[in-house]
Amino acid sequence: MNFFKNVFATVVGIFLFMLLSFFLLIGLGVLLGSGEDKVKLKDNSVIQLDLAKINFDYAGKYETDSPFSSLMMSKDKVGFIEVLKAIDAAKTDDKIKGITLVNNQSSLGLAQSKELRDKLEDFKKSKKFVYAYANIFSQKEYYISSIADQVYLNPAGEVDFKGLGTELLFFKNFQDQTGLKMEIIRHGKFKSAVEPYLAQEISPENRDIAKNRNISIAQLNTIADGLLARTPQMALQQKLVDKVAYEDEFNDMLKSKLKVEKEDDVESISITDYVDHSSAKSEDYTKDDVIAVIYAQ
Repeated sequence: MNFFKNVFATVVGIFLFMLLSFFLLIGLGVLLGSGEDKVKLKDNSVIQLDLAKINFDYAGKYETDSPFSSLMMSKDKVGFIEVLKAIDAAKTDDKIKGITLVNNQSSLGLAQSKELRDKLEDFKKSKKFVYAYANIFSQKEYYISSIADQVYLNPAGEVDFKGLGTELLFFKNFQDQTGLKMEIIRHGKFKSAVEPYLAQEISPENRDIAKNRNISIAQLNTIADGLLARTPQMALQQKLVDKVAYEDEFNDMLKSKLKVEKEDDVESISITDYVDHSSAKSEDYTKDDVIAVIYAQ
């Protein structure tokens, strides 16, 4: 009998503990979810464009009506589209002075990388700065960072610059030889997706011309073919970077730009936090003539 009493008491205790924990989680979720503007943006702020956790065009809002939303979902669940919108908002935000890319590593595709680079180029039209620093620049990250006003490289680092290229498989001759025929329907002047079934070589419209740092395309090809940027000093000599320096020197430059004395005086905000801040001032979806976009990915 004592054994069953002990088992029963244990089961009741576990049940009461789980019940109490449930209500505590609800209360905590409500407290964390309260407040209209969770991120307090200070004057003289700089956005840290860390894209390591950005994987999809749309990642879904983490703010929901559920009291568990603040507990069960990551605050960093931000989509690429929201990043682009946040950079747009930063253009006219008086508290934002610029954007930094420091040791950025992302899983963005080439199309997303180009869109981000174009967005940063547009951001610079606001006369705000964009600076980049890396211990090692992968080719994709260098492509994004090359739009910066200044590019810094660690003295022990490197730039992986081999050039960009693509290969396409064409099927037109195969269709002619076998008698098979693909029925292609396309609208408008140009659609490259079906080009392999209609031609035997890439069309001029489907070729991409890379932007550069006031270096001729011929010289960029020479640098890529000869791996002439494989050391920091070679990258500096080839004008792929502006300065070879350690990260503390990069931070000193940033302090000088912002006219502050201590590194702690530089108010930095991550792009995910700034998305949260700018989303608090998002569009009014109750107004007329609004188009909804559904992301299928």
